[in-house]
Amino acid sequence: MSIRKYRTALAAWLACVLFAALVLLFCTGTSPLYNGHDWTDPNTYLTMGRGLLRGAVPYRDLFDHKGPLLYFIFALGALLHLTGFLGVFFLQVISLGTTLFFFYQIALLIL
Repeated sequence: MSIRKYRTALAAWLACVLFAALVLLFCTGTSPLYNGHDWTDPNTYLTMGRGLLRGAVPYRDLFDHKGPLLYFIFALGALLHLTGFLGVFFLQVISLGTTLFFFYQIALLIL
C-alpha cells in the first residue's frame, strides 16, 4: 500500500472518530456534557474497574454478576480518567469511530 493510501485511510479514520465524538457527545450518558451517569450498571462496572486498579480481587472483594472483560474495559477507562466517566467516553469514541471506519471500508468494497 502506498503512502497516499495510508494518508487517505488515516484521514477517513479521523473523520469517523470525530463524527463518533460528535454523536456520542449528545447520545451517551458518559458524555462530559452530563453530570454523572444515572444508570446503576455503568456505575457498578466503573467501581469494579477502579477496584481492580487498587488491587481488589473480583468476585471476592467486589462482586457483580458480569464477566471480567467488562471490568477490565472499565478499568482501562478509569486509568484514562480517575474521577469520572471521561475515560470510558474516550474508549466509546475510539470504538465507535473504528467501527464506522470499517463500515466505510466495507461500503467502498461493495460499491
